[in-house]
Amino acid sequence: MRKLFFLMLICFSTSFAFAQNSQKALSVRELGEEFLKRKSKVAGDEFSFKMFDSLESNSAEAREFCFRVTTHIAKNADGILAEAIGYYWLDYLTMYPNDFFKNYSLLNGEEKQLWHEYLTWVIMIKADFDKTEAIARGKRELFKIRKSCESCETEDLKLFDDFTIMVLKTIDKNIQESN
Repeated sequence: MRKLFFLMLICFSTSFAFAQNSQKALSVRELGEEFLKRKSKVAGDEFSFKMFDSLESNSAEAREFCFRVTTHIAKNADGILAEAIGYYWLDYLTMYPNDFFKNYSLLNGEEKQLWHEYLTWVIMIKADFDKTEAIARGKRELFKIRKSCESCETEDLKLFDDFTIMVLKTIDKNIQESN
């Protein structure tokens, strides 16, 4: 009887764990859509990091969706997630500049400012908060991205130039405030 009880317990536990894992794997996009619909302020770290990781997806549709979700997540991020956002976004911008132009152009002013701020912090950290080095590094990194965008149209490049100016102004402002 005891063996039967343990066997049933193991089967139930395994089935329950499998069902939970299947539900998680199937529902990441659904969770993201619900997150956007409710305009929830808080996302769990596991969900958030999955969304940021998906910015490097091979699927343009998945990247576009994750761009929207991660921009919303960034509005209220804190802790380790907030520290990682700029790195994720810089990688995305470097890998998919065309996607970036398309998606960035749809953001409102507050959301664009989020992108400026998070990228600024990455550049400032890499430059050890030295103003001259941060401005130089920002110009180098952003110019390298702009140059890699061979298939970008003129209006995209204009948007990127405006974006670069805003990031450099944000670096200057943040360095002055930290001194």
